[in-house]
Amino acid sequence: MKLTPSNKTPRVTALVNNSPVMFVVDTGASVNIIAGHIYDGLKHKPRINKTTTRIFAYRSKHAIPIRGFINASIKLCDKSCKAKIFVVDSENPLVGLQNLLSGNSAEALGMITFNFTVHVTVPIQDEFHALFDGKMGKISGVTIKLHIDSSVFPVTQRHRKIPFHVRKDVKTELKRLTEMDVIEEVMGPTPWVSPIVVVPKKNGNVRICVDMRKANEAIQRIKHPMPTTWYSC
Repeated sequence: MKLTPSNKTPRVTALVNNSPVMFVVDTGASVNIIAGHIYDGLKHKPRINKTTTRIFAYRSKHAIPIRGFINASIKLCDKSCKAKIFVVDSENPLVGLQNLLSGNSAEALGMITFNFTVHVTVPIQDEFHALFDGKMGKISGVTIKLHIDSSVFPVTQRHRKIPFHVRKDVKTELKRLTEMDVIEEVMGPTPWVSPIVVVPKKNGNVRICVDMRKANEAIQRIKHPMPTTWYSC
């Protein structure tokens, strides 16, 4: 058996039920094909089975007329495989190509090897480890000033009861936020008191939210245009 490169098209002569047949090796083909007159010339012709499978050439909308398929043995050198081969009616169904050897059959005969490279995406936590170290980031050298409307009277809202089974988790979370300098403990009287709302997380921890709706009424908001693609501040 021999492999013959012809016009950069790999061709190979293999034995189909001990009869030599020249194939064009098409790694993109999903089926094996032989022409009708090639099938008629086989020494040992297996029975043609009827099929409802429709075969199309690349980028073609018209199905190739086929008689059916045969189950045959394809041998190349010291390797062989059992394969389903479709028999086409015409002698030249695929624009100059008579017989096609599919990629699966070529791989089974040891002619080619499919190597699939898997690209592993690095998790964003590993790529930017400094940003996901569990610590709260801070902006240094910037002072934020909140404009307070003095005409709005401070409101001391009533504390909302926390269920007993989450009080320990709330205490732990408050301690964590204090150590991260997200919040700070206030000792003594304060004109504004906003209640917290405890929301359970799926991992068993709790998220502490603050109901700031009343306090936000005293904040004077600065009006400024939002930047767009046509306008930049």
